[in-house]
Amino acid sequence: MGIKRIAQCIGLCAIMGVLASAVLSCTESIKPFPSQEHDQSKPDITSPLITGEDWNNMTLSEKRTWVNTCLDSIMQGEELEESERQPADYYVQRLDDIFYNPDNAKKLVAWELTSLTSPASETTNGITMTLEEKAYNDYIVQISDTSVKALARVIELLEKPRPHDDLWIIDVELQVALVKRSYDFAIELIPPDSVKAIHNDIVEGMSHLDKGCDLLIPAGSITPEIINQCRDEFTIGSGLVSSSLENLVESYTGH
Repeated sequence: MGIKRIAQCIGLCAIMGVLASAVLSCTESIKPFPSQEHDQSKPDITSPLITGEDWNNMTLSEKRTWVNTCLDSIMQGEELEESERQPADYYVQRLDDIFYNPDNAKKLVAWELTSLTSPASETTNGITMTLEEKAYNDYIVQISDTSVKALARVIELLEKPRPHDDLWIIDVELQVALVKRSYDFAIELIPPDSVKAIHNDIVEGMSHLDKGCDLLIPAGSITPEIINQCRDEFTIGSGLVSSSLENLVESYTGH
């Protein structure tokens, strides 16, 4: 994981920098258009970013499928050898034990699965991470990646609005939901002490992205004035997240 995830983190820094400048172009006029409500209460169990509550609502078959999918991903990332892999039911039982406690409802299940499959620390090309740092880095990169891609789509949609197109409305609200869900996950993560200050900066940056997205709901009430306010929040948030991810990379390479 080490170098691969750090390289991805560096890539996200560059993308966030591009987004910070791209939001400046979102100034086209938009006429008000009707909003639609969408049911987003059902969790996406195909995502590695599910919570303990999601886990407890899954069937045994869904749990096995989810575990095997994640294990395949961990193996592709060269974080787990085939000889070290246990049967899916082994991990399902261990995870059931963890999430039997209702206090763990907001924990990320994939984080716990990584803990069950990883050594106490990892050294790659001279960069050493503890298990906690490795797990944190894996998921903050995944969370940031989801947020970056959704935010890029939001900006693209606002640059070429289709006020009376229901599909456009749905797309805007879907991407907004992804950005906001990423922020929720970032808040729930408990970072290692070594990167706690950096994590707080990432969360602060994402809070601005979250505020900007709040302005876009309901999509039917979007105006040029709202887009300007949204642009300001996106610019601040993108800058903070980008600089914080750069600091995160430096913190690991400085070990």
